[in-house]
Amino acid sequence: MKDFLRGLLKSNIPDGYEIRKSITAMVRTVAFEGHAVIIGQGGTAATADLENGISIRIEAPKEWRIARVCLREQLSKDQASSRIDEIDGQRQYLREMYEKQNSRLPAFNLLVDNSVFSKEQMVELVLFAMEQKNLIPKQAPKK
Repeated sequence: MKDFLRGLLKSNIPDGYEIRKSITAMVRTVAFEGHAVIIGQGGTAATADLENGISIRIEAPKEWRIARVCLREQLSKDQASSRIDEIDGQRQYLREMYEKQNSRLPAFNLLVDNSVFSKEQMVELVLFAMEQKNLIPKQAPKK
């Protein structure tokens, strides 16, 4: 990452393709080294062909997300809805861009609805999925 940023100082500003290509190379390097959590859709697109990982998408219904944003950011329901629409628009743009790199459907190995599962339950689901893919050793059953 440091080399990438230093490179920006030495040359003209690279175009979007060059930036994505450099970031993809960095993400793949981290993935090959292993024992990493890579967050974001770009990570899935960059590592879709690798066997030694698991890609997870966490999402929730819009109404649930609106209620959470209202509480967390002290916004009205309309303000929270507008904020979510803006974020979803940005995410859709990224999704379309990354689908060109990773046309695999479904793009993720595991999809979890966080309006249904607590954080602790999601951790257990992810750990179980990792055990099933032999990415981590199986844990002894809890008593």
